Amino acid sequence: MIKRYFIFPLSLFLYLNGMIISFAFTGPDTFSDLAESVSPSVVNISTTGVIEQTGPEVPSIEDFFNFPFNMPRSEPSEREFSSLGSGFVISEDGFIVTNNHVVENASDIQVTFTDGTKIEAELIAADAETDLALLKVDANNLNYLEFGDSDTAKVGNWVMAIGNPFGLGGTVTAGIVSARGRMLGGRYDDFIQTDASINRGNSGGPLFDLDGKVIGVNSMIISPSGGSIGIGFAIPSNLAKNIIDQLKDTGEIERAWLGVRIQEVTEEIVLKMAKHELLNNVTHKDLRIITRRSADFGDDIASVLTFPSEFRNILGEFPICICKDPDTGKFHFAALMGFEDKENLFLVNDHWEASYLPLMLERQPFLIGQGQSDSSGNEQVMVHIDMDSPRISETEGELVFLEKGGNSPFLQRISSVLQAIYDGRKQSEYFIEQLLNYELIESFSLDVELDNGSSNQLQGFYTLSEEKLEKLSTDVLEEFMKSGMLQGVYMLIASLSNFRK
Repeated sequence: MIKRYFIFPLSLFLYLNGMIISFAFTGPDTFSDLAESVSPSVVNISTTGVIEQTGPEVPSIEDFFNFPFNMPRSEPSEREFSSLGSGFVISEDGFIVTNNHVVENASDIQVTFTDGTKIEAELIAADAETDLALLKVDANNLNYLEFGDSDTAKVGNWVMAIGNPFGLGGTVTAGIVSARGRMLGGRYDDFIQTDASINRGNSGGPLFDLDGKVIGVNSMIISPSGGSIGIGFAIPSNLAKNIIDQLKDTGEIERAWLGVRIQEVTEEIVLKMAKHELLNNVTHKDLRIITRRSADFGDDIASVLTFPSEFRNILGEFPICICKDPDTGKFHFAALMGFEDKENLFLVNDHWEASYLPLMLERQPFLIGQGQSDSSGNEQVMVHIDMDSPRISETEGELVFLEKGGNSPFLQRISSVLQAIYDGRKQSEYFIEQLLNYELIESFSLDVELDNGSSNQLQGFYTLSEEKLEKLSTDVLEEFMKSGMLQGVYMLIASLSNFRK
């Protein structure tokens, strides 16, 4: 497709040393050719159904996108409903993608094409977690759309939406990518935010890049009025394609859960979760720590926080993935040791099978805490201990303090571990910041076949884009090398080969 550009009449002016400097903004000349080429593959969806209502109705996300709103009822009853939405064709034999909330509980689904043709659609499968659904109509030789690579959509890129807002089918709107990786409280949050106008009825419709590829499935908006205020969200195409492929092939989604959430351990969290005490050689003079590995001590975990400083050791044993905290949206590095909740493949009959023990496991039950301020006003990092830990003992294990109160070799080792963790957290923050600056982080999924013959699909993780790495300039690569990042980058990528072990 040929892209044309013109100079907007909008300019930004700066007055500097008596000179006026004008910065002009550019954008596409017209969206008409793009809209004309892709519109035949975008459909209007109307549904009807009956749901049981057991109490006062509370508007939900589904209600937000249905049209019209259903009026509240105070008595239990069955309620007929109708809704409008959008969808798009992904194959010439009639497979159609839309949102789950558009077709949920529907007994009748009708698809209307741009030429006015109406066809009854069958719901093939749906996934409520990602709010995606796959429909099928009995038709052939249909115009269809292709998914693009949502990871290439940069903030500021032009996008176009087509949908059925308020029943007005074939409505084209345009805007830009306003933000990436938006977290809205769901399990698979990684939304593309756009200011392209999206309203009720747009749900399930495509978000296009300027090449006519679908980079998102329009899903929801934020609006105090119920109408578009330029804050809309689309499910990224890389996630949508993976889900749709599974729905098409098997009719269901296979998920593997780690059962843990990677989170930075702050002083506030420690105070809330543990009976922690500042370690001292008076109160804890007889304290011993059990160091053997066991599920009884909490070692049956599927992943653990890790840091670039230990990548070299982690590399030989565990895959290193990037995880996103669903509460803060921050990325962290994690060493993967299992695929399910309470599964550590390196803990066999309470024996640690790996040659390396990650720092976050080795430090147990000690914690990094903030102590009193020094003479310069800086808070000192102090060693704390979780007195609720099952590793605490007075009869077995490693002595923490020597008979006369000095630090034992074990405590000296723990102190160095905690210092490495403290430094590693800062190192990770810088590392992640640089990866984000150059847009090197991308999501991935992995089909894992276990020894028992079962298979799982690993989702919700991120790694580095090798394609984008190869396109980095020499100056950036030199900067990475000087900072020590380059070696860490390639160790992270190389660690993924451990998935094959």
